[in-house]
Amino acid sequence: MGPREPAVTFDVGTNTLIMLVASLRQDGSVEVLHDLARIVRLGEGVDATGKLSGDATRRTLAEMRNLVRLARKLKVPPERSAAVGTAALRDAIGADRFLKDAAGILGHPLEVIAGDEEARLTWLAVARGLAEEPGTGPGPRAVVDIGGGSTEVVLGRGDDILSRKSINIGSVRMTERHVTDDPPRHQVPALRAAIRAELAGAIPDIRPSELVGVAGTVTTLGAIAHAVDPYDPDRVHGIRLHRPDLETLLDDLSGMTLEDRRDLRGLEPKRADVIVAGAAILLELLNAFGAASVRVCDHGVRYGLWHDRFGG
Repeated sequence: MGPREPAVTFDVGTNTLIMLVASLRQDGSVEVLHDLARIVRLGEGVDATGKLSGDATRRTLAEMRNLVRLARKLKVPPERSAAVGTAALRDAIGADRFLKDAAGILGHPLEVIAGDEEARLTWLAVARGLAEEPGTGPGPRAVVDIGGGSTEVVLGRGDDILSRKSINIGSVRMTERHVTDDPPRHQVPALRAAIRAELAGAIPDIRPSELVGVAGTVTTLGAIAHAVDPYDPDRVHGIRLHRPDLETLLDDLSGMTLEDRRDLRGLEPKRADVIVAGAAILLELLNAFGAASVRVCDHGVRYGLWHDRFGG
């Protein structure tokens, strides 16, 4: 027998709008029909103003219409659809109009989830989508999800979560606060110090068996490091990035102008302005956990939401 009726999930993030359309096969595996990301920067300026900008909401809603139109062509009904919003919508004052417009496009509410729930969905995505490597240490697995507005840190074993934490650092938020020069290399020490200050006391004093990184910052760094262009999730998913290589990569990226970064192989041009801050966050997370490397996972909140609502 073939796969069951497809279902669609949307992750409306601070930087990126992502849609996953997938079906559950009879053997329990997932058949991905579409996995599409659009950099819309919904959270542009939210850290400073506390509000969504008109331009950001228009960009996001326009791309949402396009993605929903594609899902409808695949005959995915609204009852087989779910959507969540994360840090930008948690932080923004007066997002009611945006949420109302989004619900009209989706055919159902856009749920604004707390950081703990975002962390849970991230963990579920990794637990179902990236098997632990044999021979890892005795500690729990650690998963970090570096978003545009927040970073989720989860510790657990198998499907079981031991602890989860949402920290208000993200690639967009930290760029707007600390990255203003072009190129920004001399600002990196202060940027990293600010990230360390936010992580202090937030990271458990535990050496994990392995560290897994999720979301656009980590997958982009994986694509750059391995020269994957155009982006191919199958080539990036599961690769390992080592700390010395990430240090070199951050130094290289921060020494480039924004225009040079936009031309860099493996780097989506619309992510070029926030990748320096994202790389700095990842490195400080490695340092905080005492980890020598991080495994890249292409599955994020959209996958966790799909498994949670439609995975059977």
